[in-house]
Amino acid sequence: MKLLTVRRCYAAAASFPISSVRGLGPNSRPASLRKLGSTLQAEDKTMSNLPHGIRLNNPGNLRRAVMPAGALGIIDGFQAFDTMETGLANLFVLSMNYYTKLGLRTVPTFIARYAPASENDLMQYEQLMCRFCNINPLKAGTQDINLIDEWCLVAWCRGIIRVENGRPGANWPTMMEWFTVAELAAALKRAQEWKSEQSV
Repeated sequence: MKLLTVRRCYAAAASFPISSVRGLGPNSRPASLRKLGSTLQAEDKTMSNLPHGIRLNNPGNLRRAVMPAGALGIIDGFQAFDTMETGLANLFVLSMNYYTKLGLRTVPTFIARYAPASENDLMQYEQLMCRFCNINPLKAGTQDINLIDEWCLVAWCRGIIRVENGRPGANWPTMMEWFTVAELAAALKRAQEWKSEQSV
């Protein structure tokens, strides 16, 4: 298997210009969920037009949480999280686990597990992931996606988020992404710390 080079990983990450998103913290996002006892209810009706995963602070559309902290419950079959940072961190950890523990190191093997064919068009999903992560589709079956490298990990997860949720509209505070730079950086750090704790 041929590993992605660091240069190509940088190029993949740069293809989604999160550096253009500035000055927005987690409080800039409308509150979408409120915990009332064991019940989760939508608070803001303006959120109803947003993708399901964004409303649940679950941009990867995960069925279950990997990290217990911040997991609120299951809504319509998908995990709800307290913040977007928590949802992002769970996606990072899950992706790293798929790569290191399950050995899913190519686009087809990873996506086949992550996005079941019964619910997704796998060929289209794979093609979009190849494009987002700067991978030659003709080599997708043999090229290592190298999720050990954080730049490759970020590019990969951003690709998943874009496929799962589409592109934000012009009215969304961060416009180019569903999350802020601060949320992304904090989530990556949190995921790496969690992985380190689990390996001790």
